[in-house]
This record gives sequence, C-alpha cells and structure tokens, in this order.
Amino acid sequence: MKRYDSIDIKILDNRSPAEYSGEDVRAERGGHVPGAINIDWANHLSGAEIPSLNTAGELRVLYENAGIFPGDEVASYCQTAIRATHGYMVLKLLGYDSLRVYDGSWIEWGNRDDTPIEQ
Repeated sequence: MKRYDSIDIKILDNRSPAEYSGEDVRAERGGHVPGAINIDWANHLSGAEIPSLNTAGELRVLYENAGIFPGDEVASYCQTAIRATHGYMVLKLLGYDSLRVYDGSWIEWGNRDDTPIEQ
C-alpha cells in the first residue's frame, strides 16, 4: 500500500462500517486507511436464508455511487484479504481491469505504528 495517498488509485475497504469507523477494533489500532472508500462486502449479496450475488446492475450502481468507476485503479483490503478478494472478484466480473488486493490488509496496517489511520 505504498501508494495509498496517490490520487491515481482508489482504496476500497471491504470491511464492515464498524470496523471502518474504528468502533470494532480487530488490530492494535482501529479505523481505516486514509481516503479509503468503505463498501462492506456483504452489500454484494441479497437474500437472508440463502444469499446470492446481486445483479451486475445493482453492483455497478453500488460502486459508482461510492465513486469507483470502470477505468479506475482499485486496491481493496479488509482484515485479512478474504473479503477484499470478494470485492476484487465483483469488480472483475463488472469489467474493471486495474485491480489489486492488499494482502497484508488491516491486520498489517492496523498493527504497525508507522502507518496513518483515519477514524
């Protein structure tokens, strides 16, 4: 995440809103990478008993309303890169090309004392 503060990349936080805000702390520090856009991975799904992936149209609206558009370079993260990989998969299915997953995710970022955070 060397480029987290670059205007050329969108940082996608696929954790819950409580994790993003720092209410639910799952590392030494709580919060999020500065400038990260929070879209909980659970918003990709609908249906209570047997969840299924939302339609491509619904997912595209979800991301575009958050300011993430096709053509954007996007780096996703979560706690341990599992939910971030789900975000990667959804964007890939929508035709986004410039994607990556920060595999260190919050477990790395939040446990370092030299990384900036926002709450």
